[in-house]
Amino acid sequence: MAYPGRDHTWAAAGVGKRGGQRQYSDAAIETALTLRLLFHLPLRQTEGFRTSIFGMLGVDGSGVIVAHALTGGHVDDATTALGLIAAVDGEVARITADAAYDSIAIYEAADARGAKVVIPPVKTATVSRHTPRSSARDRTIRRIDRMGRRRWKKEFGYHRQARVENTFFSYKSIIGGRLRARAPHGQMAEALLACNLLNALTNMGRPDSHPIGR
Repeated sequence: MAYPGRDHTWAAAGVGKRGGQRQYSDAAIETALTLRLLFHLPLRQTEGFRTSIFGMLGVDGSGVIVAHALTGGHVDDATTALGLIAAVDGEVARITADAAYDSIAIYEAADARGAKVVIPPVKTATVSRHTPRSSARDRTIRRIDRMGRRRWKKEFGYHRQARVENTFFSYKSIIGGRLRARAPHGQMAEALLACNLLNALTNMGRPDSHPIGR
């Protein structure tokens, strides 16, 4: 499991041999078992608690809108996402989305930005046997086949996709579900103003959290 800004000692070092590989280092396992002992938790609850701690430490995004697109209802989601990825300045650590964005083009765009993809493949997805193909997507398909879709979502932090859904809900609740402008350029300007307003509200209402030591 990869976390932006996480100490590299959390991941297990490769052993250079064939077969199954360890995911976590001794330090990571010791930390998890310490939390389990301290709070008297079952292993599954310990895993969830550990994930929550990383969330509070700020390893996820800020929750603000960094790119937007105004499209008609007939436009393909994955195609629109390519433009959004290209519009983001700076580093892109991960791309999390639902199965509607499962495409080779998305994986290629993510790879070009050095980003990790957390997108569940469509349920009929199979490992590619001819070009074009994505080794990262094939690995995801194989991993889901081994562990199941529900466990994969939990391990790779797919729940963070809910932030996007919350943003859409906030837009419709605060701004409304209809555009007021009629001309295309006016609608684009209106959408931009709405996104800027939501970002301002997010910055005002988001708690400022910092890890503290003893």
